[in-house]
Amino acid sequence: MPAPRSASLLALVTAAALALAPACAGGGPETTETSATSTTGGGETDTGSTGEPAPPAAYFLYAPLLETETYLVDRDLAVVHSWTSATRPGSAALLLPGGELLRAGLAGNDFAFAGVGGLLERQSWAGDPLSELVYSDETHRQHHDFLVLPSGNILTIAWEYKSPEEAQAAGRDPATIDMSRGLWPDSVVELDPASGAVVWEWHVWDHIIQDRDPMAPAFGVVADHPELIDLNFIDDYGELYFDWNHINGLDYHPELDQIVLSPLRFSEIWIIDHSTTSAEAASHSGGEAGRGGDLLYRWGNPSAYQAAPLESRHLYHQHDPRWIPPGYPGAGNLTIFNNGLPDEHEESTVVEITPPLAPDGTYTREGAAWGPELPVWEYIADPPESFFSAVVGSAQRLPDGTTLINQGEKGRFFIVDEGGTIVWEKSHGQGVFRVDGFTADDPALAGLGLPGGG
Repeated sequence: MPAPRSASLLALVTAAALALAPACAGGGPETTETSATSTTGGGETDTGSTGEPAPPAAYFLYAPLLETETYLVDRDLAVVHSWTSATRPGSAALLLPGGELLRAGLAGNDFAFAGVGGLLERQSWAGDPLSELVYSDETHRQHHDFLVLPSGNILTIAWEYKSPEEAQAAGRDPATIDMSRGLWPDSVVELDPASGAVVWEWHVWDHIIQDRDPMAPAFGVVADHPELIDLNFIDDYGELYFDWNHINGLDYHPELDQIVLSPLRFSEIWIIDHSTTSAEAASHSGGEAGRGGDLLYRWGNPSAYQAAPLESRHLYHQHDPRWIPPGYPGAGNLTIFNNGLPDEHEESTVVEITPPLAPDGTYTREGAAWGPELPVWEYIADPPESFFSAVVGSAQRLPDGTTLINQGEKGRFFIVDEGGTIVWEKSHGQGVFRVDGFTADDPALAGLGLPGGG
């Protein structure tokens, strides 16, 4: 096997996987403000909590990676509410209407890597346990991210096990198969929260192509099939072959009934159709877009489907793709936290792109690679290397057009305006997978008795 390009990245993701170790006692967020950082938009930075105007987000939710607490804090990072869990987070946490918390935790098999979860737990505002759903056994394990669909079902990411023999029989290069761990490609599953039953599913394994072994299934010309996933595409961090895709984030568009995914190891985003049945999702036809479970769109690294050289890439081990909600500036666009890479591209950015959506719900492609050629907006620090999070991070567009950014490795939260000026900044002081901001009148806060809330 080739040597990994960056021992430092390997150390970082290995450290992230240590979430299985005993948790730190919850000490609450640090409220020490970090130093100001100017941006490409120019302007002076005000990191104080009393500056004018006040940031649009009044409250923030996050689950520190090394703690068992989940915090709802105000603009000063003063804790207004918290929930206690038995384990460290399996990365993500969501605040539901009525003050309920849905949080990923640790449970299940002994497969462990960065973002590992297995448990989805629901607590009341008072901290009472309401339900626990375990999606983990010797063949699969939930990880990283999840969301609640309009139906109330839970959509989440899960690894699924393929033996070394299965991987090689499918056409995977034996030199890139971990013979002790096998291969763990990703899937997306929709779970009934009451029964835990899988009511819809999509699997990377159903949409692979490979050009190495003409006797193996799914043999073809990779460049001719950008809708499929190259079984032999890997980035150069060789010791992580078993975690082939490492999808670390997802979002759902209810009007399109589509899902956006963030496969870190491919340095791109994918969009798939959720309007399919599970049988159609395993095929190449069906659903509103007529493409079954094939990729409708991908962006960030056209070298992953042999459409352009690696130098043409836009994304570097990204996290947290989110559609901008209706009524917000940039509505319908996607924001992405673009992490960067140690030893190669040591700067993080936040990008906003306009996908080339066609009226039929597919995405137009002119030439070999999907556009756009450039983001419509990008936050770049000044100097660029002053903002870098090699692992984890998030970005959220707020109703007034500002953007909430989480420099995940440091747990540094800040809001920038359209010109890139930082208008608010605080630091938790520890690693945070994602932070969600809420305006005081957000429906999720209604009836909770918070200052300014409904």
